[in-house]
Amino acid sequence: MHFFSVSKFNNAFTILQNIERLKSFYKKFNYSLVIPSQDKDKFEKIFKSKSFCQLKLIPEAEIISLEEFRSIYELIVNENQFNIKKCQISANLGWYYQQVLKIAFAIENGSTNDLVMIDADTILIRKLDFFHKNNSIIYLTPYERNIPYMKISELIFNIKFINWYSSTSQLFSTTTTEIEFLRKSLIHFQIKERGESIANWISRIVLKSVLMEFNDLNGSFFSEQDLISTSNQLNGSNNLQMISFFRFNLKNKLTSNQILIAKLFGISHITYEARLINESTENANYIKFFIILFHNLYLNYKNKIIKNFKKQRIIKID
Repeated sequence: MHFFSVSKFNNAFTILQNIERLKSFYKKFNYSLVIPSQDKDKFEKIFKSKSFCQLKLIPEAEIISLEEFRSIYELIVNENQFNIKKCQISANLGWYYQQVLKIAFAIENGSTNDLVMIDADTILIRKLDFFHKNNSIIYLTPYERNIPYMKISELIFNIKFINWYSSTSQLFSTTTTEIEFLRKSLIHFQIKERGESIANWISRIVLKSVLMEFNDLNGSFFSEQDLISTSNQLNGSNNLQMISFFRFNLKNKLTSNQILIAKLFGISHITYEARLINESTENANYIKFFIILFHNLYLNYKNKIIKNFKKQRIIKID
């Protein structure tokens, strides 16, 4: 199995913890980490003392640099005369860049390996299955319902969702056949030019789809996890499972005992968002912990019940 993440240095210590977890859950795996080129020395310094022979560091620029991505954005805006002020996109361009890096890595490497993407701020606390009967398992989230994510998938794949559930659950998985299906589907939306790199092509798809639908980048309008899970469903994966995890309202680190309790209650992973939690953040007290736990359990079971009565369906538009 091949895991990968895209990360800035502020998630380095979370990645270390997650790799330790992966080593206890999976006997054999490789791990690729796409990182800012200027941070390679810092990443190498903290990883060199660990026995992670299966870890590979990949500078972002080997896929596409942020400067190249910005140039593609400016070209698309000028060619299509989108009415956007540059100040509106400065904060969000890097966020869309991260989406492109994940999709481009998956397409470039997924033709020969089954892949699992785990967000760099996420730590698995229980072993998960990612594949079933030659298809990926799609994990739906009971917490996220960002309608723009749905609309972008509908636009790119020319479909309509009935009873849509988001799969932005901090991870996705792909088989080699699913990646080939994704590649062909994206070509239907946007032709890949002769000699064009995969990353440049994906950049045009992400940026153009968002600008076509919303006319700016001033918001979170795109999810690579929803895009890929939609493609996987269209390719035949119908194993949709609701997953429970800690992310929302989590503003403190959890103790080992709290993590054990969360695991016993079916929580699968925890996400330490770097803007909220760092190495110096205090541990959560048990009152805060149980509030988060029972709120998560309520949302998860509520959505599982709803899912039983309102099945997600995809209608293809001619």
